[in-house]
Formats: sequence, structure tokens, C-alpha cells
Amino acid sequence: MQYPSRESKSLEFKEKIPSKLTSIIRTCVAFANTSGGELVIGVEDKTRVITGIKDNDIERCFEQLPNAIFDGIKPSLIPEVYEQNLDGKTIIIIKISKGHQKPYYVTNEGLPKGIYIRIGPHTRRINEDYLEELKRDQRRLAFDRESSTATKEDLDTDLIKQAYGPNFTTALLVRDGVLANSAHKKVLVSNGGVLMFASQPDKFIPGATLMCTRFRGENGRNVIESHEFAGPIPQVIETTFQQLVTWLERHHRLIGAQLKGKTIIPSEAIREALTNAVIHRKYSIPGPIKVALYDNRLEIFNPGDFPGLIDVNNLGDGSTYLRNSLIAKFARKLRLIEKLGSGVPLIFSSCINRGLKKPQYFSTGDFVKLVFYFEKELRKGVNIKHTIMEMLDEYGQLKTKDVLSKVSVSRNTVTNAFNTLIREKKIQRIGEGRGVVYEKA
Repeated sequence: MQYPSRESKSLEFKEKIPSKLTSIIRTCVAFANTSGGELVIGVEDKTRVITGIKDNDIERCFEQLPNAIFDGIKPSLIPEVYEQNLDGKTIIIIKISKGHQKPYYVTNEGLPKGIYIRIGPHTRRINEDYLEELKRDQRRLAFDRESSTATKEDLDTDLIKQAYGPNFTTALLVRDGVLANSAHKKVLVSNGGVLMFASQPDKFIPGATLMCTRFRGENGRNVIESHEFAGPIPQVIETTFQQLVTWLERHHRLIGAQLKGKTIIPSEAIREALTNAVIHRKYSIPGPIKVALYDNRLEIFNPGDFPGLIDVNNLGDGSTYLRNSLIAKFARKLRLIEKLGSGVPLIFSSCINRGLKKPQYFSTGDFVKLVFYFEKELRKGVNIKHTIMEMLDEYGQLKTKDVLSKVSVSRNTVTNAFNTLIREKKIQRIGEGRGVVYEKA
């Protein structure tokens, strides 16, 4: 029997208790510094097969682990340790809550060397940038609510009017978080206000840019065209969206057929993905969001792991945890987003309804990557003639190899389907030899 969930930001497996408990202590530190989590002993990490642990090891768990974790971590943590029976085998679960005295560290390693965090399913020692993030979390102050060096004069008045009406006041902007009082009692613009409403956010926040690149082929070696977009969040979303639509409609070819006014990926999925990227990224990490278009896919690479308890295992179930709550509030005022938690289900469903392979999210470092695939989802019992007609509706012309790239059947099967459709006067053959293409009659 396999454990029902995979390793993630909040879940780790160990097949048995290690002779030295250092790895367990480091994982507990990482859970406390991130979003909490569970360490399960008695499960093989690669296969998720439940192996269980022996009776004498169970006693060792309850005797040694709580004390080792309490003594080995500063500030002290009190873990919840309990056993559970699955498939007739006993496993031990060590549950660590999200800490409120960050940063936590391994006592023997000291500061800052002993500070660990969870990045995807891995425990990693922090770098200097993330130490600032932990300190900010301890102060209960999100990055988007901190004051920047920008002043009210750096704001785009038209955008402010769209959100707050023509008669907005400074007091209203302070109350809503666009403006923030600095340590010197000077009214400055909050980081969230800069990102959403400043004319040039990248002057104040290095991460406020997006790099959009089109590549030839299926790897990142041959750049055809690249653009760096900057400006307030609404502008970045719109300019990037329009650029992608232009590439996908006018330039990007799929299976040799020019698209005609229709993007491979549903436009609503593209817009939603871009909106999620700019609203939910970790802006304390320098560097742009990266959007890359290849011959077979579109990738959106976003700095910062999923916030809170969100990870690849629960995406799309309606769960919401906001890293940038202030930016999200401004986005709702500008109607960039409507309902929290609905974006990922929309991305998934719109692509599936188009017949595309379901998009995938990846998170193996302090980043999130979303991949849209251009290939159709293969289904059992596919009707070849129906598939050919659908592809002709979308692409105008087809070759035999185009259909073969999308369905798991022989060349003879595809050829016979083309010939049957010709006899039925639904399609026509144009050209000869290798140049033969098929069009609707």
C-alpha cells in the first residue's frame, strides 16, 4: 500500500529512524520556518510504500524524538508525536506547527548556518535574501505592506482614479494601504502601491519586470524575439498578454498549420496565468518573471515558492493563501481578479475543454513554473475521422504526420481515415507525394 500523498512542502517521509537525528531536526526547523508540516516515519520516500516500523523503534520514537527536537532547536519547539496504523503497519507522525518566533535554527549549528526552510519537497539551508523574509514574517509585515522610497508623485493618477474614483484623498490612500508611514513619519508609497499604481515600479523594486521570449524549437538555445516589460501590474499583464496572443495567432505554427485568429492555449487561461504570476510572486527576490514560448509549450516561471500550505498537491481545490494580500486587494478594485481560488481551476478546465493536455505546475526550488502543452490529450477509443475533422477546423490544413503526432495509431489507419473522408466528400487531397495536404471539401 502507498501513502496517499506525495512529499511536498509540508510532508516528508523517512523509511526508518536514522541513527543520528540531525536530519529530522533540520526538517522540523524547516517546517517551523515555513508553513508547518508532518514528518512520517515508516514510509519509503521514493515509492511512498508504507513499510511501517518495528515495536522497539516505536518506543524509541516516543522516548527520544520529543526531547531531541525540543533541545536541538532554538527557539524551542514542542512537536506533536503520534502513531497511526495503515494497512496493518504502524507509522509515526511528527507534526510541527508553523512557528511564531522565526527564525528557528539547529542549536548545534547556530545562526545563520542552522536556519532551514522547505522549498517544495526539500529541506534547504537559507540564503541571505530568505533570512530577510523570515524576519519580515516575524514582524508580521508582508513585503507589499512595507514602505518603499517612492512618494505620492511617483503614482499614476489615472490608475488611482480607476480604483478609487476621481475624488480620492491622501487620507483614503493611507487608510487603504497605498501610502504607508515610514520610520521617519514621512508618507511614502507602500511596495504594493508601487507595484500596482506607480508609473515606473522597477525604479524602486528590482523584481517588478517580466521577460517574455520566443524560442525556435523545443529548448532554450535559439532566441527568435525577446521583450522586457515593466510598469504597473495592470500594464504588465496587458502588454504581455497581447504579445503572447500576437505570437500564438500570427507567428506560432503547430503541426505545420498556420493558426487563424485562434490561440492554441485558451486566451482566458493565458490571462489568468499571467495575472496569478504578477500578483502572487515573491517580490523580495530580485529578477523578472520569465515567460517562454517554445514550439510545443508555453512556460511561465515565477520567483518564489507557493505561499503558506499551498503546494502542487492541492492546487485547484479552491484553497487560498495570499502572499501579497494588499496587491490582491488592489487587483480586485481594478477588476483584474474577481474570486480568489478560482484561477487555477479555470486554467485547468479551459485547456481540458479545448482538448489539450492538462497544464502542469512544478516547484522544486524557490520558484513556481507553469507549463502549458500544445499537444492534444490522448484518449482511449479515439475516433480518427472525428479527430481529423476537429484538427481541420482548428488548423485549416493537415498532413498525415500531423495526425500521427497526436494519436497513437498506425500510418495505415490514418491514411484509411483520410481516404474514407474523401469518399464521403468531407475533405479533399491537394498536391502529390510528400507535399500532399488535406483540406475540408
